[in-house]
Amino acid sequence: MEKSGENYSLLLLAGGRSSRMGTDKGELFYRGRTFIENLLRKADNLGIEKKYLSGHGTKQKGVQVVQDIYPNRGPLGGLHACMKAMDTRYCLVLPVDVPQIPLEALRTLLDFHKRLAEKGELEQPLLLSHGGRTEPLIGIYPSDIWTDIAEAIRDHPAPVFKVLDQRGYQTFPIEMKSWQAENINTLETYHMVLKQEAGERNMWREITLEHALELIRERAHRIQDVTEQKIDEAGGCVLAEDVFASLDNPPFPRSPVDGYAVRAEDLAGAAKGDPVSLKVAGCIYAGDDGQSFTAGPGEAYRIMTGAPFPQGTDTAVRQEDTDYGEKEVLIYKEQKAWDNYCFQGEDYQKGRLLLKKGTTLTFAEQGILSGLGYTRVRVYRKPVVRIFTTGDELVLPGNPLLPGKIYDSNGIMTGERLKELGIAPRSVEHVGDDERLLAEKLLHACQDADVILTTGGVSVGKKDILHGALECMGAEKVFWRIRLQPGMPTIFSVYGRTLILSLSGNPFGAMANLELLVRPMLEAMTGSERFSMEKREGILTGEFPKKSRVRRFVRAVYREGEVSLPEGIYSSGAIGTLRGCNCLLDIPAGTDPIKKGEKVTVWLL
Repeated sequence: MEKSGENYSLLLLAGGRSSRMGTDKGELFYRGRTFIENLLRKADNLGIEKKYLSGHGTKQKGVQVVQDIYPNRGPLGGLHACMKAMDTRYCLVLPVDVPQIPLEALRTLLDFHKRLAEKGELEQPLLLSHGGRTEPLIGIYPSDIWTDIAEAIRDHPAPVFKVLDQRGYQTFPIEMKSWQAENINTLETYHMVLKQEAGERNMWREITLEHALELIRERAHRIQDVTEQKIDEAGGCVLAEDVFASLDNPPFPRSPVDGYAVRAEDLAGAAKGDPVSLKVAGCIYAGDDGQSFTAGPGEAYRIMTGAPFPQGTDTAVRQEDTDYGEKEVLIYKEQKAWDNYCFQGEDYQKGRLLLKKGTTLTFAEQGILSGLGYTRVRVYRKPVVRIFTTGDELVLPGNPLLPGKIYDSNGIMTGERLKELGIAPRSVEHVGDDERLLAEKLLHACQDADVILTTGGVSVGKKDILHGALECMGAEKVFWRIRLQPGMPTIFSVYGRTLILSLSGNPFGAMANLELLVRPMLEAMTGSERFSMEKREGILTGEFPKKSRVRRFVRAVYREGEVSLPEGIYSSGAIGTLRGCNCLLDIPAGTDPIKKGEKVTVWLL
């Protein structure tokens, strides 16, 4: 193939599924993007438009995926196939497992190569070198080297340096931190890179609830995936399209009463003592075709609620204002035209916008869609939520309760509360106090979860394993500890596109923060206002005897402007007093005990 001069392509070696890592490295995440996306973005920043990808089955936008001509030849097989397919003179070669390599290092390498190429001084690969180590797969190659590679691998695999030594190469030394240039080819290296990356960022500590919500909303991206849902299963979903009326409703004039369809002019002078007598021409039921019936002068039709009006009639007389006649009917009152008459299109007319895109579907919207004849509707996908409860002390219900153990209530309460809010969790699972096992479980859950909720292990005890598990999996910890009670030690983390909210293991602490933090998170991800909490003010009917050093949320009951507290204990580990509560009493930091009759603020659940 004729090469088009001194220009550059990107040659990205993906390598496929890694046996050492048990996954496709190209699909791992770094700084919120896959490895492949990170390197493609770097190429865009370098002004490299043409991109070639080897060893990866998934099509990438703006990238030519090339299959090896000589399979099972390692990286040389990918280099050969891609270089043979490209029409640029040079290519920047990168393995997929260095997403952390600094953009400036690549820019400096590319600028240096351009200067040499302009002078005609370089027809050999220019390889990046750091710390005395030369990287054979990080550098700029002349793309015509594919002929040398073909000769080397035609019959069997060969090491990269065999071709390089034959062709000759130059090196370009550059200073980088060791982890910035190390290939990520083991889970240990991956976790180390992510931990060091996260360590460069400031994790917020001891923040206000408002600040915590701001940080959550910044990272809770709106879900744009669209799916078709059955109407009877679409409750709580957010509409992904405008819905226009495809017909008039009602689609014909119909009666709102049981009685007689008549012509108003035939009722002139009718009164209780001087009724009008009309011939009953027939009976019309709901579902009959009104166009097949016609009333002449002096005629009436027996008509049922919802039935179509016969032609020639303009009002319906209630049967209570008649003698209920079968062949002839006496009518005891006169009536104006269009009284007791539902016009065609009275509810809505064909072509009218009935439901806007972004509407949260409730029974009312489902009824409208069904009334239009819809069986399915396009909606945005609901967030995928997975739940993990942690702690060796927990026993799943149905198993014997051994000494020192307690039954796990957090899993069922968290899952069922989410169902009440319209989001059924994909899974609810318990994990003991095993840091590495929890990290593996979380990593697996991140493959499809938009949100992961965990309970327990967030404080500073020896068995508070969430900190270590999050570091082990390489999640970015955004904040730890909110200045509120209960649920102060909450951790918020991000791994790729998955949000991880680690709640207190105390049942009320977990439930309170589900309301205060998870609901706003889901609202940001879906755009649905059904997750928002309504603020009310009321009068406290009893007293709250404790001083609140930090902002405190207390379970309570709100009814008709009055706020009452349940009898019993208020510790965050108690669940008995949750029953019957419908709000959270919001007590500002620094508040003294609250007396009976004082005005308070609550958030309705």
